[in-house]
Amino acid sequence: MQVVLARLKVGHRFWLNVGVSVAAIIVLLFIVLNQFHDNQIAERKLAMRTLVETTYGVIERYGKLAQKGELAEAEAQARAMASVQSLRYENAGYFWINDTVPTMVMHPHKPELIGKNLADAKDADGQRLFIKFVETAKSNPDGGVVEYSW
Repeated sequence: MQVVLARLKVGHRFWLNVGVSVAAIIVLLFIVLNQFHDNQIAERKLAMRTLVETTYGVIERYGKLAQKGELAEAEAQARAMASVQSLRYENAGYFWINDTVPTMVMHPHKPELIGKNLADAKDADGQRLFIKFVETAKSNPDGGVVEYSW
């Protein structure tokens, strides 16, 4: 390799060094950007987990009130749904409630979905979204993540 480099003119060796340096910078930039993207996704998942846990805490509170007999079960459920319905995050983010059928129980923006079976609802990539939500919830008692396109 040194013999080949020694035969090159100084100008060619210069441009070869520049090319190799630029290629190395591009590779490093790609690695750094990829790691940055992965970190952003991990942070987003953690933030969403925290939001969901907080929302679940609201629901649990009403469940405990019903268990203590301080509220009738139907009243506790109605208040829990009303509380969750009013929660927002990041301006446009919201929460909904579906059961394991999956049937929509509460949706803050589309009341026409309430009571509808969502088993066949698909995201932009064709994934049966609500089925995936239910599967993830059932198989991960501590919570899980479903990535989807909307």
